[in-house]
Amino acid sequence: MANPNLKSLTNVKAVTAVLNDVPTTMSDVLHNNSTTTPNHLFKVNAVIASNLTTSNRSVTLVLDRSGTETSIITEVQVPGGGSLDLIPTHIYLNEGDKLRALADVASSIDILVTYEDMD
Repeated sequence: MANPNLKSLTNVKAVTAVLNDVPTTMSDVLHNNSTTTPNHLFKVNAVIASNLTTSNRSVTLVLDRSGTETSIITEVQVPGGGSLDLIPTHIYLNEGDKLRALADVASSIDILVTYEDMD
């Protein structure tokens, strides 16, 4: 299902995913895995990064489509003790797509994603 017809979808589930303690290497935040969720489309509504420390920390978020990473936001500063919404609009994840992230300091950032799982 590379480009689904949104009119043909029959189920929509509200889901929240969390990646705690984002590492300093690129890691999956959300994966529309064609094996575990075949024929699904994910509509990402929000990606919120929370800084667990008192110092400013940076986070990078990318879209991985078939192994090709496209930057969404790179090394954005999240204020100490604060949070930041990393996407200004919705993003659709087709089968196989992933949102991936890394932080400048390990275990300093948590990421929360709200999305709709549609099939």
